[in-house]
Amino acid sequence: MKQVFYIFGSLVLLPALALGQQAQTWQSESKISALLHSQQSLIRKHFDGHPDDTLWVQQFKVKESLIVMVYFPGAGPNPLLFKYRGESLVWKIDPLADLAGYKYHPVLSANDNGNIALSWYGTAPWGIHLRSFDERGKQLWSVAVSSGQTEPTSISLLNWRRHGWLIGYGTFEHGRIHLVDFDGKSSWEKSGVALYDEKGGHNPISMIPDSDDSVIVLWYRYGSFKKPRQKDEFAAQRFKFTAQPIWPKPISLGDAPSFAMVSPRKIDLSMGDDGRVKAKLYKGIAGDAVYDVTEYEVALSKDGITQVVK
Repeated sequence: MKQVFYIFGSLVLLPALALGQQAQTWQSESKISALLHSQQSLIRKHFDGHPDDTLWVQQFKVKESLIVMVYFPGAGPNPLLFKYRGESLVWKIDPLADLAGYKYHPVLSANDNGNIALSWYGTAPWGIHLRSFDERGKQLWSVAVSSGQTEPTSISLLNWRRHGWLIGYGTFEHGRIHLVDFDGKSSWEKSGVALYDEKGGHNPISMIPDSDDSVIVLWYRYGSFKKPRQKDEFAAQRFKFTAQPIWPKPISLGDAPSFAMVSPRKIDLSMGDDGRVKAKLYKGIAGDAVYDVTEYEVALSKDGITQVVK
């Protein structure tokens, strides 16, 4: 599923993986278009050679303001950040103007203090990076989260209240999560915490705190790469803020689609009134020739018990 925005009269696709789980977002196409209309010349010049319909948008409501990021999802120009209060532009910045090389998979988050975090995979230097800005758009710090020339297939970023910025990423070989505190210091070992170390495909990581000091992380488990072949499924683990897994091993939430030339989407997670995490999953065949999937919802308790609820 994609959420659709129109910028300058052109269709802009915003995949589910681009939305922060903790942010309140405005879904109005006309609002985004109206806010960015006065900046269209700047945006088109900055992303010269990239048509409007290839640019994506992420947005976060922070206090009384809205942070909007316009970016090209592949190797392209730096993302641009805009801060609005109502319909008035407060500031606009190129948050990575001082860096050379290509930047991939930019993802945005914000905390209750109004600070902003931006994570991306870069080539100068190689690796996944995290940079923080205050509410005035001034850079606070910038750190390397990981190093190496293995590009992740996606990056997720979460404001984990009281603890810092939680980063999750997957490659075709492994998945990791890292916690960086709000001062830019790594809270865990440099290598992060492993979710999986096995051959797989495109693997967006979904994360949600289920208490002040614990978080549930969800990913795809590709059984089709195993010998003998196994079913594709969704897996989850619960972690303490100290990086320790809470459950003895990752649990299975249910069947996942088999993919053919189609990338999986980030799974929407939410907290129910009963204290259980709800995961909107899907199964079936997700291919470029045949796309036949059924959606279902699973509730996950703190002790790892799952129940299909819809």
